Amino acid sequence: MRFISAFEATREQIEEFWSELPPEEPMVPAAAYPGEMTYEQWREKLRRSLSEETVPEGKVPSSLYFLEDGGRLIGAASIRHRLNDALLRHGGHVGYGVRPSERGHGYAAVMLRESVKLLEKMGQRRILVTCDRNNIASAKTILKCGGKLENELFENGVTSQRYWIDV
Repeated sequence: MRFISAFEATREQIEEFWSELPPEEPMVPAAAYPGEMTYEQWREKLRRSLSEETVPEGKVPSSLYFLEDGGRLIGAASIRHRLNDALLRHGGHVGYGVRPSERGHGYAAVMLRESVKLLEKMGQRRILVTCDRNNIASAKTILKCGGKLENELFENGVTSQRYWIDV
């Protein structure tokens, strides 16, 4: 099992990963999916997201990683290099998701732990991870990885739980 940059994954791996997304289910992290973009546009967007100089206005630099096992992409994690006001309320440093056929096997915890290691290398000492209050599986994953619930925020009809992981 490897935690790899999106730029290390092949086009075939990524497109196969995309093929499993149910149309009615918004996938987290959104950065892992192209929406209406072509593959090439999506990769360029990821490249621009890497640094302060090229990230779109109002966004923070971020990196996208995939968990790969046996050549198959299992899940994705978007790692935000720093927080802005919006991410401090909802989103945090890490957004992650596991493809539907692989849920319930502990892969989310693997990705969150690897994401925390990368953020620590970037100099982060406190990692914010949020989830919707009704996402019990994600809350359990965050707790399993050392998250401590700070509070809940109600915004735009959604209650988000905010957890901090100290490294």
